[in-house]
Amino acid sequence: MFATYLTYPCIYLLLCVFIYMYIECKDCVLHIEDLNNCAKLAGVNRIPEKYEGFGFGFGSIGDVEQMCRTRWHIKVYSCAQLTILSRCSRESTSHFRNVMWQFIFDTTPYEKAANYLCQHYNLRST
Repeated sequence: MFATYLTYPCIYLLLCVFIYMYIECKDCVLHIEDLNNCAKLAGVNRIPEKYEGFGFGFGSIGDVEQMCRTRWHIKVYSCAQLTILSRCSRESTSHFRNVMWQFIFDTTPYEKAANYLCQHYNLRST
């Protein structure tokens, strides 16, 4: 009988802890507002549609030149990574989730592509 009195409060306490942890890491997702806020911080008026520029995220030659000049896409990705990792506290989310966010927002491929594309002889239009 004494064990029954202890069991229910323990189950209730575990349930409360689980709910608290779920609420803490429930918002561990990227929202479009996050990207828009980061773009605004980087001075970008409009993020190009993903179908423009063969999926690189830029459309016209002017957009490409602006990307090469400012590297805004790297700044937006880095800001988004910091935003999502700061929202997902280390205690409430799994190590795997944090590693996945770091992998998703790794800017190395974008930096390499921009370095190649932004070379003067690659930007010449024919």
